[in-house]
Amino acid sequence: MAVFNILTCEAVDPDVSEFVVVFRSGMLARGDTFVCYMTHHPVTFAITELVPLGSSVRLLCSGRVGYKDEFSRAVVNTQAKGVPEGFHFEHPRMPA
Repeated sequence: MAVFNILTCEAVDPDVSEFVVVFRSGMLARGDTFVCYMTHHPVTFAITELVPLGSSVRLLCSGRVGYKDEFSRAVVNTQAKGVPEGFHFEHPRMPA
């Protein structure tokens, strides 16, 4: 179980995607899955490799990102299901 922010994502091969994430809690391992949503359509990604990058982690996953940074700024909670509990976008706050 984990909660993490997606910083960047892109397809690196037809069926392989790369995510750079920051974990808020928990951790994932090779073979774990997580779900992102295109509108309300779930897309499941299975982790094949994790590479630490200082404060972030690069995840190589089976599954296809439709376009570069499609899920950037999203928060994923692998314990929760559906939108918005398991997946939602965080937008920068506007100054008051």
